[in-house]
This record gives sequence, structure tokens and C-alpha cells, in this order.
Amino acid sequence: MTKKVLNASGMKKANQKKILDMLRVESVSRAELSRKTGLTRAGISGIIEELMAKGVVVEGETMPNRVGRSSVELKLNGERYLIAGISISRDYCTVGISNFCCEVLEYQEVLFDKDQDNPHTVFRRITEIIREMMAGREAALLGIGIISPGALDIANGRILSPPNFEKWHNLNICSFFRSQFECPVVLENDAKAMAISEKYCGAAGTVKNYVEIVVDYGIGGGIVVDGQLYKGSSGSSSEFGHITVDMNGGLCSCGNRGCAELYANIPNIIAYARKYDSTVTSWEEIVDRAEAGDADMGRVIERETECLAAVIVSAVNIIDPEVVFIGGDISYKSRILISGIQKRVDERIMRKAIHGIEIRPSGLTKHKRLIPCFHLLLSYVIDHSILFEEAQAKLHL
Repeated sequence: MTKKVLNASGMKKANQKKILDMLRVESVSRAELSRKTGLTRAGISGIIEELMAKGVVVEGETMPNRVGRSSVELKLNGERYLIAGISISRDYCTVGISNFCCEVLEYQEVLFDKDQDNPHTVFRRITEIIREMMAGREAALLGIGIISPGALDIANGRILSPPNFEKWHNLNICSFFRSQFECPVVLENDAKAMAISEKYCGAAGTVKNYVEIVVDYGIGGGIVVDGQLYKGSSGSSSEFGHITVDMNGGLCSCGNRGCAELYANIPNIIAYARKYDSTVTSWEEIVDRAEAGDADMGRVIERETECLAAVIVSAVNIIDPEVVFIGGDISYKSRILISGIQKRVDERIMRKAIHGIEIRPSGLTKHKRLIPCFHLLLSYVIDHSILFEEAQAKLHL
């Protein structure tokens, strides 16, 4: 008898998650939810009634359906809860709050010196900023999503040993903010969080199997299989920057040789461009000059396409995704870069006789490093069936 109750409970939670996942992407009617999930109208209605009673889902406008009759749209109640987000980079953090729909309400950048400032001083400043942003708002804080460059101990909420970030090594960042706000606090690698956010507010759309490669200070990424983020046995999957592109290349900080990151991250792209012109200061400058006809900067982009194509070919041959998204700062005016990568990948992948692979720019543009924090926390709350009522009992701050 107990087993049947547990199975029924598990099925209910799975169906609730399926419905909430769909509503995170778009507003839909009960009939459309039934069609897309395969659940009966009665089953859908029962779950929706419960979610509406909790204030998580609300009815919206009347919309025509496919047979000409009108129906009422269902959508997430953006006003029900607030989510805080902290996006960590090596010389600043972006701090913000969103509504329950992960729409940015307010944000602020916190500058710091990674070699001089005490991280706990930065944490305390972030705490003050979140409290200031929450002040006067009626909705409760659902939780905090934090993204950071790796390496991370996700299970225990610790920043381990990102390169060139020594003062931040071995910090239990989740424990600190959990003690300040008494709410769920979740940590994830920044590139992986961006990958799964592509599903909810980026360019993934109906694509269920894809890879996201994020290029900026480093090269990271995420693998999404059947709509779920693949993490591997220890949470350290999809380190695309450490795929070897030169067997006889230089020694990387990871211990490997010839890693893509040694050639294709933005600092190393700029260093390569300075062989042609010592005044080059940014990737944006390289792209703008190449588009204006600068042949030397065109060669710099050509080299970048070769490095990233080598990484993508390896990823495609192993993972077999439908699409590869290119994100991060490298996606600035990405037409030339994407077309060059696409050409090289088409020439080299094994499966081209069956079907090709599409290379696309990421759909994450505005607040591309902050919105993934909100989706990270919301996914955690939904995936772990944390009761939404729990947040209501927390401080309104």
C-alpha cells in the first residue's frame, strides 16, 4: 500500500514539473497542456487547481484554440515570489532580483580586486545590496541562484580552484548566503547554467539535445540531453576548453597540453591579434575591424574558427546533438565566426552522410549572465519538489 502511495506521489510530482517547465517557456491553455503532455484533461485540471491555490499559476487572457473555440491561457504568477541571483566573474559580480518568471527587476554590478579584496567583504556587500533590492517588496524570497567559473563542488556549494582566482579558492559561498537569508541557495558553473537557460529563454525552442559552448575569459559549456542538463558523475562534464587541439602545444593549468583554451579564449585571441597590431584591446575591436575589411583581423577570426571547429567536431562525434550554440562574449556580431565554424564542421563531422549539425549563436543576449542565476534556482525548487509555501514563511527582508 505504501509503495502505491509513493509511486502516485512521485508521478504527481513528475507531472507537476512537466507542466511548470512548459509554463516557464510560454503561456498555454489546459487543452494545449493536455495535448503536449499526454495527460488527461482531468489530470491537468487537478494539478493546475493545486498550483493556482498556491498562487504559482494564474489564468490570463482568453485565447482562440485550433478548432475555433476560445480557451483561457495559463501562466506563471510573476508576482508570487522573488528570486535573487549572483553572477561571479573574476573582477566583478552582477547581483539582481527577478520575479517568479525570471524577469529582471533590478540589478547592480559590484567591482572588486580579485587579488586584494577579501571575498567575505564582497559577500557582505552583496548581502546588503540584495536586502536593499528586496526592501518594500511584498513577495517573499524564494531562493538565491549563484553561478561562477569552475572548478566547483556543486553538492557542497563550494568554489574550489578556478584559475587566476586564488583568494576565492575553497569558499563555501552557499553556506554564507544561506545563513544570511535562510532560503535555498544553489551554485552552478556559469556555462552550464547558461546552457540550460537556453531552453527557457534563449534560442533552443523545441530542440531537446544540444551543446552550448561559452567563450570569454575561459571556454566552458553545457550538454543538454532530452531537455535536461547533463552533469556527469562529479558535475565536471563539458569542459570543452580542455579538449586538445594541438598535441604538441603548451602546458595548460589543468595539466593537459594543447588545450583549446590556450588558443581560443578571448585573452589569447587578443594576444594573437597583437602579433599583427600591438594596439588591439578587445574581441569587439577585432570583429569590427574584420567586418570593415581588415585582412589581418580577418585572419585572427579565421584561426578562432579553426580552433572552435576542432572542439565542436569532437563534441558532435561523441554527443550527437541537434544544435551547437555559441555563447559568451565571443558571440558579439557572430555572423563571420558562426559561418566559418559551420563550414569547417560540415567538412569534418562523421555523421554528415546522415544529417548535419547546425551552429547557432546563443539566444541569451541582455542580462545573459544574470538570468541563468534565476533559472538555476527555479529549476532547483521545481526539480526537488520544494514546497512553495516554505518560501512564504521566510523573511520578506
